[in-house]
Amino acid sequence: MSENEPKTLYSSESFADVSIQKSSTDRRSAVRLSKRAAEAANALQENGVSPSLISGLVRMSDFVVIALSGLGVFWTRGVMPFPDVSGLYISAFVLAAALGVLAFQMLDCYQIHTFRTTIRQTSRMLAGWVAVFATLATIAFLTKLGDYYSRVWFGTWLLTGIVALGMTRVFIATKITRLTAAGKIER
Repeated sequence: MSENEPKTLYSSESFADVSIQKSSTDRRSAVRLSKRAAEAANALQENGVSPSLISGLVRMSDFVVIALSGLGVFWTRGVMPFPDVSGLYISAFVLAAALGVLAFQMLDCYQIHTFRTTIRQTSRMLAGWVAVFATLATIAFLTKLGDYYSRVWFGTWLLTGIVALGMTRVFIATKITRLTAAGKIER
């Protein structure tokens, strides 16, 4: 085994040179680590990123991407079957974004190991996104609000959301792979 292999670097023998010095004037003990133990400790203190922080940021980005994709389609399509229904559309954006984050959470889309694989996370995200739209359609039907929403807007938002969320997931997979390779993700 070479000197730089993990088994050699982090073996019990390389950390055995730990000495504790007691000061006669101070009750605190000073711990001196071996060179390799100090390197390992310093490596753990570098700027690592918490998985909880990553998951939270992805949740926020999903919420924003879903809401902005609906709003973007609303503005670009300009489809309004009835005047003064923008409040209904805004409530649909917010409800869909909240349901989307909830559905993605239920499908384990916010796990670090899921972020690393584009296919797995995209397929789960697609299933959750379709479920969100099925829920929105059901709510619109049961509350008899379906006539107030444009079906063109609804379908365009579904497709735009798939593309926007898919692009976001590819970006996330790339970033997580780089952070993992650099050893920046904490455990």
